[in-house]
Amino acid sequence: MSAESRAPALPTDDAAPLSRRVLAIPVARQLRARSATLRCTLAALAAWAITLAPLLLITRAGPAVRITAALALLPAVVGPQLLLRRHRLARHIGISALLSLALLSWGLATRDGVLVTLDGFHGVLGAGAWGVYALSWSHPWSVPDSRLTEAPEGATMGLAPRRRPPVYAVVVVVIGLLCAVGCMAVAWTIEDSQRAVLGQALSVACAVALVTSASTVAVLSGKAPSGRVRLPFDRKVANTLLLLFVVLGVALTLHLSDLGLL
Repeated sequence: MSAESRAPALPTDDAAPLSRRVLAIPVARQLRARSATLRCTLAALAAWAITLAPLLLITRAGPAVRITAALALLPAVVGPQLLLRRHRLARHIGISALLSLALLSWGLATRDGVLVTLDGFHGVLGAGAWGVYALSWSHPWSVPDSRLTEAPEGATMGLAPRRRPPVYAVVVVVIGLLCAVGCMAVAWTIEDSQRAVLGQALSVACAVALVTSASTVAVLSGKAPSGRVRLPFDRKVANTLLLLFVVLGVALTLHLSDLGLL
């Protein structure tokens, strides 16, 4: 065997740009994830500063209200920082923990009569801030799909859809959006200032649940039919709707108790 045959083959000019693109993929993925982290962090901080930070400055607020409002800042900051490495844990901290502490703070503030001192402008501004917060944590603007980020630059351009969703999928999404808007509109009819903020929070949660369920059903309806016939439904949708009915049941029970029917 000659020396020329034993020598390793040198990379060609065509392979060099491909290697540079492959090395650039992790960098692009980190930049996208960091931009998502920044968006989620700023949105959570804005929602906390508008709706929870004032509870720390009101003298009528008790120690429990101040502690829970201050603790809500922790998941608002920590949750988005875990988007790149622990996506599921980041959502549990940045969404579930933050909303739980926020609802607990508002409930305790309602008991102490603190929310009466807040004006309507804070309510409108807070509703908008929590809406931006919900959008920032949605899938297109949080962590991108790993398969798309790992693909080379330009490899996902011009792909034709594998199948088209049925016509009724659009109807399902429209109905879900209308119901979500209805939930938001009903929350503005609450006259009791003690329960207005809590009603706004629950209406946002119900609206997000309805939009998520409707979009999931629409996506599942576009899948190719399998051997057995099954409804375009998903376990997550069932759990979300079950939670929605529980919230509506609690609200109806409180309303009937105020009327003296229970």
